[in-house]
Amino acid sequence: GVHENNTLICPECGFVTKWLTSLNGHIKTVHKGIKRQMGYINTCQHCEFKCYRKDAMKKHVNGKHSNYTLHCDKCTFKTTWKHSLELHSKSFHDISVNIKNCDDCKFSTKYVENLNLHK
Repeated sequence: GVHENNTLICPECGFVTKWLTSLNGHIKTVHKGIKRQMGYINTCQHCEFKCYRKDAMKKHVNGKHSNYTLHCDKCTFKTTWKHSLELHSKSFHDISVNIKNCDDCKFSTKYVENLNLHK
């Protein structure tokens, strides 16, 4: 969580994530050449991102290489992903949810899982 070192970095290329499963999957597919059963690898035309699913490539290109931006109507948050905006709105602006607070800082969340990851 935030009060620990929660950044995981690939020792081969510097890929950064906060999820161990994401790092392990990255290492297996990108550096160890272990192909998934889903098909062939797709390489982004704009950067070195690689993935196996065409929908994942489309999401990557739209999110990282598009000028299209979605803005929260309640704060300054902005993103290129609709799902991220929806999660943001639910997490930060839905007052009908029981909020969990961090004992060590001002962090708060609706989800116990997020609070546990934060700690």
